[in-house]
Amino acid sequence: MKARLIIQNFGPIDNLDIEIKKFNILIGPQGSGKSTISKVLCVIHSYFAEILHEKAVAKAVDVSYKIATKNVIDNRIVKILANYRIENFLRIDTHWDF
Repeated sequence: MKARLIIQNFGPIDNLDIEIKKFNILIGPQGSGKSTISKVLCVIHSYFAEILHEKAVAKAVDVSYKIATKNVIDNRIVKILANYRIENFLRIDTHWDF
């Protein structure tokens, strides 16, 4: 299964759909969202690490790969976004899918 990252309406990114490979090179002008993409990948990694740890402890069974819309976002995501100083990038119509 190939990993894909879809980001819509988050910070400088209006619409992104990329395949995540072992190595990805991001090239573009300043302010185009290169660092934001890298930070989102770190946020997703941190979030799922927390979820998997909690589920291992609680012996739960389901992990959802639908990450965020601002109206139903998990508070853990907001805290992780704050760690990367990008929590203000959330918009009312933000959507991530991984």
